[in-house]
Amino acid sequence: DKLLAEVKKALEGKPRPASVVFVWMQGEADTHSAENADVYGASLKTVISNLRKDLERPDMAFVIGRISDFAKYPEGSKTVREAQVAVAESDPLGGWIDTDDLNGSNNALHYMGEGKRKLGERFAEKATNMLSSKPVKK
Repeated sequence: DKLLAEVKKALEGKPRPASVVFVWMQGEADTHSAENADVYGASLKTVISNLRKDLERPDMAFVIGRISDFAKYPEGSKTVREAQVAVAESDPLGGWIDTDDLNGSNNALHYMGEGKRKLGERFAEKATNMLSSKPVKK
């Protein structure tokens, strides 16, 4: 609800955007339990489907930042990473980016400084490439 309210507020009084790309960078917390990791893919598909419906944008593209190879919980991490790629590759409007090299030489959980900058650049590049490779619906 908060996301939808923010989007509506940002678009108030403006023309309908020619395109929409949803950027998703989340998943580390879901690696902590097998129960969460096992339903991650289905839950992510539901989030995307609901956003498309609620925003009235069946043409909404999305880019997933696959969680890094940092693995405090190796089995859960493997499951979530695989689900992220599977969700992105199963949808013609989906894409994903690799983040394995962005968390520094210590292979930390989160990205710092240069890693954050590169993360943003990769999202922007992937989204731009995805939008330029398909006709934009108006």
